[in-house]
Amino acid sequence: MSTPETQTPPQQETWADALAIPLGLFGAMLGAIVGTVVVWLAAKSGFYAIPLVGLGAGLGSILFARRGGVVFLVIAAIVALVAGIITEATLFPFAADNSFAYFIKHFHTIAPFRLLLHGVSVILAGYLAWRK
Repeated sequence: MSTPETQTPPQQETWADALAIPLGLFGAMLGAIVGTVVVWLAAKSGFYAIPLVGLGAGLGSILFARRGGVVFLVIAAIVALVAGIITEATLFPFAADNSFAYFIKHFHTIAPFRLLLHGVSVILAGYLAWRK
């Protein structure tokens, strides 16, 4: 049984706590943009490096939020997925129709290895953002 002298006072919420989620989202988006630029540069050299988008999103989230957790995992994973799909559609459109709507409808038909790398990107972003 604890006595009043041994109880810890409740923690007050600070600005860092209040701004953690918006900063995590901003960091994930900024990191995904940086990752997209690197993927674009790699694609110009003949490399397919889509997991760098997820790496950027995960690292950006923890760098700006300065904490990890399930909320940041979800934020970074969603940002990585959306940014990865947009990057793929921009750099490697379908020959039949290069519109974004056509790409989304036929995303499942891209090469299985590319789909696997999109999954790696999302998992990498989530893992980095979750594990601070």
